[in-house]
Amino acid sequence: MNRRDFLRGAATLGFTGASALAGAPGASALTVGGVEGSLRCYCGCGKVLAMCDCEYADNGRAFVREKIQEGLSKDEVIDAYVAQFTMDRAPNGPQNYPLRATVSKEGRGLSLWLIPPIGVIVGASLVYYFLKQDLGSKKGGGASASSSMDCGECGASVPSGSKFCTECGSEVGASFCRSCGESATPGDAFCSNCGEVL
Repeated sequence: MNRRDFLRGAATLGFTGASALAGAPGASALTVGGVEGSLRCYCGCGKVLAMCDCEYADNGRAFVREKIQEGLSKDEVIDAYVAQFTMDRAPNGPQNYPLRATVSKEGRGLSLWLIPPIGVIVGASLVYYFLKQDLGSKKGGGASASSSMDCGECGASVPSGSKFCTECGSEVGASFCRSCGESATPGDAFCSNCGEVL
């Protein structure tokens, strides 16, 4: 975008904004500047009508001005422009680009309005979930920090992290079969040597 295009766009936006703020007569009326940002020039450059300075853009602005004077709404002016210049494209320009610069909120265009907010909500939910999981693991493993385990010898409840049973004094990490004395892994239900219930 060159300086001239920038100044034209800024002047258009400034004029429409200033007239609306000042309560000027016709401030709520439709202007060419209010419509030309929603349309692409039909010359094939891909610029919006407000930023293009070719003869096709001048013709497009004149067409928009004429339709506004006829009393059409913004959507009706845009539809009339698209209908008129879809068939009357510049001879050397591309023939398959859309003349409507804004996305409609109907049909397939509706998904373009809905997908970004849905993506933000899903992304925020995932960030919240993973942060919650991460903070829970940093607080000592969540619920397992306050849980207890059973002694392999006497069956008494022993706080997790203890090395010895507070009832019988046996080592908590190692358990033995009461019948044959074979060592057993904590959590085993039966002795691997004699088959007795641990």
